[in-house]
Amino acid sequence: MDMSQRLQRFLAAVEPDRPAEVVGYQPISGGYSRISARASVRWADGTEETFILRGDPPAGSGVFVSDRAAEWALLQALPGLGSVATARARWYDSTGAHLGAPCIVMDCAEATSLQAVLADSEDPGPLSDLFVDTAAAIHRSPLDRLPASMPHPADWSSYLDSVLDTYDRVAAAHPAVAPVLRHITWWAAAHRPPPIPLGLVHGDCQPSNILVADGEPPLVIDWEFAHIGDPREDL
Repeated sequence: MDMSQRLQRFLAAVEPDRPAEVVGYQPISGGYSRISARASVRWADGTEETFILRGDPPAGSGVFVSDRAAEWALLQALPGLGSVATARARWYDSTGAHLGAPCIVMDCAEATSLQAVLADSEDPGPLSDLFVDTAAAIHRSPLDRLPASMPHPADWSSYLDSVLDTYDRVAAAHPAVAPVLRHITWWAAAHRPPPIPLGLVHGDCQPSNILVADGEPPLVIDWEFAHIGDPREDL
């Protein structure tokens, strides 16, 4: 069964009173850790919508590992935070029974990546300001309204300890890069920055993950590495 058929059966399960036909399905290249695709759907009343699918790759084939359930929970919470906008997440195949792997289906925004707009701009100043303002808005998100399942470090110091411990674990698992990682850990531990309040960290905050359209607020996408931590990580 191809993905168009899989998606059509999934839509029949989540929208049983609204028959749909998948009229287009196109994989999207460029993602490092997720399998992404764009799908066009025609509903029984004649309306059409375009969706983006973000699913887990086959086991052992992804560059990074992230939790689709955690991303789905955050996407459900973000619209109520009042900090930044994101594409609306519509449905989640949590087990992969329909789409072959845990997969989030969200609206496809009619917008362009800020990276592409910057590349064509003769004056990047205002767009750079937009990028910085968007990152700052993410970091101002109220932590008490994030999903309860999202780990919340006790304080900044213990959070930084946990980050350095991650480097130690990676060094132990990968001897070839251990000298570099152990030096990084030693240096970072000896040069801790001043503590700041913990905040929501996007984890992959770059212009290509911000979509812009005339007259609309910027949309922040690809939240798979989001966590509560030191906001300076996004810099």
